[in-house]
Amino acid sequence: MAEKKYILYLLDADKWASPFDINVAYDAGFDVVIPYGSVTAETIRTLVEDAMFSRGLDGAQRTKIFLNGSDLNVVRDMLKTARKSMVTPFDLSIFVDPRGGYTTGSAMVAQVEAYLNKIGKTSFEGLKVVVFGGTGPVGQVVSVLCAQNGAEVVLLSRRQEKAERIAGELKELYKVDLIPKANGDDPQRVETCKDADIIFTCGTAGIQLVSLNVLKQLPKNKILADVNAVPPLGIEGINVNKKNKEHPEVPGLYYHGALSVGSVKLKVEKKGLKALMTAEGKKTFDFVDFFDTARKVYAKKKAKKAEKQKA
Repeated sequence: MAEKKYILYLLDADKWASPFDINVAYDAGFDVVIPYGSVTAETIRTLVEDAMFSRGLDGAQRTKIFLNGSDLNVVRDMLKTARKSMVTPFDLSIFVDPRGGYTTGSAMVAQVEAYLNKIGKTSFEGLKVVVFGGTGPVGQVVSVLCAQNGAEVVLLSRRQEKAERIAGELKELYKVDLIPKANGDDPQRVETCKDADIIFTCGTAGIQLVSLNVLKQLPKNKILADVNAVPPLGIEGINVNKKNKEHPEVPGLYYHGALSVGSVKLKVEKKGLKALMTAEGKKTFDFVDFFDTARKVYAKKKAKKAEKQKA
């Protein structure tokens, strides 16, 4: 009798499931990837139950769930319902990556951490981090990971009320204390960023968050990291393909472009999906797992570079 295939159900809260994630799942080794759009916390129960009970115990072990969507709270509710819907021993493992925010945010923080030596630091402990676009999927992950690793984190949004609401939600979920703040105009941004060690821009594609005017007024010895690869970039004057480079017009500020982060995000997602295939029980993969994977990717890169320099 032929072995049962590895099937991934990509359950998306948005209207359309992402072609990006479908492609990566196939490249990671899944035999079949089945996308569903417009899934809600109310409708996910039936989908999970049908996926869980339809293949027998050995088939359930080769059946996996990928949760996606733009609204993090909706995805979190979907996850809670999906987990409650499972019946041991037919439990299904779940991969959570809302609009790529969990894998992207994890890769972004791990990349900055790997090059903290540029400003004479070795960890996030005691550093001040400012996160523009902190209320989106990537910004929330970046904020939580930096805070969990000892940084003081300022979470910025266009509206103070939204920044406060998201900071409160993240405190309840992850036990982290964040400083919510409206990002304001250029003078306010300079004031917010002047004593920061690291500035992340995690806003919507095509929106500039930190201008050259702001950068030129900041003290030196800072790291900048941008998630936006669509012009205008989140940080003015940087190269999307470069990492750990000095800003060409503002010496002393070192940046990481979006595409340099994106290449590792892709590796992290693929590695995570490979691990999902063989995971047992009700295992959930989220940004904590992805951050650990991203750290290992950068450690391997640095080790290879060190070997080449010795040769």
